[in-house]
Amino acid sequence: MSSPQTIKTSGGGFLHDYWFTPSGIFKIEVVSKRRISIVFLGCYLTGYAAYTLAQPDILTVAPLLILWIMGMPFVLLVLLGRRERKRLDSIGPQTTLENERSTKKIPWEQVNGVTLIRKRSIRISSGIHVYRATVASQDYDALRVLIESKIGEKLGVREGVL
Repeated sequence: MSSPQTIKTSGGGFLHDYWFTPSGIFKIEVVSKRRISIVFLGCYLTGYAAYTLAQPDILTVAPLLILWIMGMPFVLLVLLGRRERKRLDSIGPQTTLENERSTKKIPWEQVNGVTLIRKRSIRISSGIHVYRATVASQDYDALRVLIESKIGEKLGVREGVL
């Protein structure tokens, strides 16, 4: 659960989330690139082992192998991301934000601009970097107030169909 000072947004997928606090924006690594590599390599190796064992019947097994090698890593990463988010919620925002290895802090002074797009997306410009995230509808108003209080005129809001 979010504390009133910490508003969490999804970074789009299982890689990372953004937490907005009065001291800055934190990019929280949910699933590390190392773990992603291990999942893809593990699925590839098990698929290759199944391929070599099923050599005579490869035509009947090929669709399942392709499905395994292509689809299973994404399923595993989504499940791993959900588990890691639950773990981060259970240890609390203060402990998570203090972990410098998996957290990158973007102070409000370094933010060039923030754009809220159609009450569901956010785009953050900081230096040469642009970060994108998805905002939950129940957090939109609180996030807008927090950002407005921190950066004022640098906040852009785009509403409408496109």
